[in-house]
Amino acid sequence: MIAALAFVSGVPAADLPTPGTKTTTKCRFEPRSELLDPGITLCNSQISTITAGTCNPDGTRTFDFGDRFVAREYQGKAMRHGLNGVEVQGTFEDVVRPHARFLFEGSGFDSFQERLPDPSCT
Repeated sequence: MIAALAFVSGVPAADLPTPGTKTTTKCRFEPRSELLDPGITLCNSQISTITAGTCNPDGTRTFDFGDRFVAREYQGKAMRHGLNGVEVQGTFEDVVRPHARFLFEGSGFDSFQERLPDPSCT
């Protein structure tokens, strides 16, 4: 326990996470599909959220980290021109062509908390 506290206490204020939400999306076209011709587009999106809590009595701040992962499939080549395999800071709507034929969606979520020393909490 002491080693863990010593490690955490060495985090400089400049390295504290920045609260907010960031979304990245990447799609790739698979030209051959055993179910569909002319292939499918596979897309993955990650929505990462960081929230800063209130200060703790020991001079640390609790940060909440959450990641939502969404996978989608579309019929044919569904991404906008030039975005095959390119990671984009944005949502499915920023990557996938309007009126693309949607086939499937699956999702998952991961979250954790971490207490980090914060000079503004002293």
